[in-house]
Amino acid sequence: MALAGILLALACAETGAPPGGPEDKTAPRLIGSTPANGTVDVPRGRKIELRFSERIQAQGKGSAVYISPRPAEDPKIKWKSNRLTIELPDSFADNQTYVVSVTASVTDLRNNKVDSNLSIAFSTGQTIASGRITGRVFKTGGSALPNATVALYDFGKIQGDGVVFDSTYADYLTQSNQEGEFTFEYLPSREYLMVAYSDVNKDQRLNPLAENHGLPDRPVVVDSVEPLSGISLTLMDRDTTRPEIISAGRASDGLIKMRFSRPLPTEKVTADPGVFSFVSLADSNVRFQANAAVFDERTSTSSVALMTEDMPLGEYSVRFSFDTTRSPVEFSPLEIAATEEGADQTPPGIIANSPRNAPHMIEAVELLLYFNEPIDTTRLTSETFILSEKPEGRVGLTTSWRDPLTLELVPDTLRSGLQYSLDVTEFEVADMSGNLLGDSLVSFPFSTMHADSLGWISGQVTVTISGKELDPVRLEFTNLSTYQDYFASADSLSYKLAVPGGKYVVKGFVDSDRDSTLSGGSLFPFRSAETFFRFDDTIAVRARFETDGVDFTIE
Repeated sequence: MALAGILLALACAETGAPPGGPEDKTAPRLIGSTPANGTVDVPRGRKIELRFSERIQAQGKGSAVYISPRPAEDPKIKWKSNRLTIELPDSFADNQTYVVSVTASVTDLRNNKVDSNLSIAFSTGQTIASGRITGRVFKTGGSALPNATVALYDFGKIQGDGVVFDSTYADYLTQSNQEGEFTFEYLPSREYLMVAYSDVNKDQRLNPLAENHGLPDRPVVVDSVEPLSGISLTLMDRDTTRPEIISAGRASDGLIKMRFSRPLPTEKVTADPGVFSFVSLADSNVRFQANAAVFDERTSTSSVALMTEDMPLGEYSVRFSFDTTRSPVEFSPLEIAATEEGADQTPPGIIANSPRNAPHMIEAVELLLYFNEPIDTTRLTSETFILSEKPEGRVGLTTSWRDPLTLELVPDTLRSGLQYSLDVTEFEVADMSGNLLGDSLVSFPFSTMHADSLGWISGQVTVTISGKELDPVRLEFTNLSTYQDYFASADSLSYKLAVPGGKYVVKGFVDSDRDSTLSGGSLFPFRSAETFFRFDDTIAVRARFETDGVDFTIE
């Protein structure tokens, strides 16, 4: 019989008002079961009973009870008084370990929850399987994720890309507690596929296209000798809703303007505008890709403007490859028609700049201007962009275009503890049709931190995960007062970082693919996630002093 775990919370129940007397604040406890926990050579039967220390509220549809292996038909579940009764459709199988788990959502009549997930195990054979896994589930931002469903599938039964998860029950299921921690016990020795997910529709099955999910950072191989601990799963914010292109057309400024049915992740698109391609409807061999993208907002918006090479007049199909696991979003026809010379009368704009008006560490300063359309660089002069050091003084600048819409300005030097202003001469900045940015000066102020306000954190990083011992580690220190983040890369498994004085917490990941971005892995084809970790202990840093020996072990 295939092992499986499933939520079972259908029942008839005895109801009644809570008894009088002093307010009950005691959590219910599991005080016994039939068969008893740990029993072996259990005779063939079909009923399991769990007894609690007090009356329990009947549970509706939701994650309340899991049983493994899952029978072919749903068992009957009955909550009555302080008892939970499970009746299987068939008798227990021979030489089989059964596990029944009750989650922390179960409450007494005063809504006191059980302290943690509870489980019992018994066997119809001479031994009980003894494999154990512990781990933790995180949100994308790094905080603990409670009430996440964690599933185990027998890896030998999962046939690569052919498995249909939304119609396949896992072999074992459990749920993370309030600290994001989870435990599997009484597991047979074998390799498993583990997935944590948000069971939105409460059907106990993973729907990869509609539910955020996270994969483990290492193979999940269970044996009866050593428990497997420290598994890290991060539920990545995945594109679970397919965006659709509502409209697309070329504007008078030459950019292709598009509107979507929902907001797009702007950072992802601006980093790789080539996810947009344009295929001629007259000749499918004629194809162009976007080489720059601009948004009215830098976070998330449903409108985008794209720049491409000069495209011949004609009709095109737009293809947006937003997710490698799905077919591209398509829109047609996009008509590229002739435009009158000088028809564009809309002035260009600076939609964002960096750094923001706040104190920054010198090495973290990036002077960037983001424009909403291409700029005529032949009209720019040495006086167009001026960096001033307050109270007086001018700093030399070198200009470099990262792409047709993003200008980087590199200062000759910056000094600590000073005020700066980047001034833009608007009437020297024009788009390709000659429209001016403005008729005055616009200033973007920022400042640098004084050296005396900085301290240092240093230490060693040790990775004990097999195969990842020499991979670089990226650390993120968050100041608990300002909520600013500071990053260190432990390429040699040691680090030293200058930060303002204050208290910090740390999170990070093992950057196995060396791209400075946390990878959540992939189901199709299967690829493990990178190891994410978080340390909740606070680190105190004093200005002008080094806090050394702040070591981290990732296991």
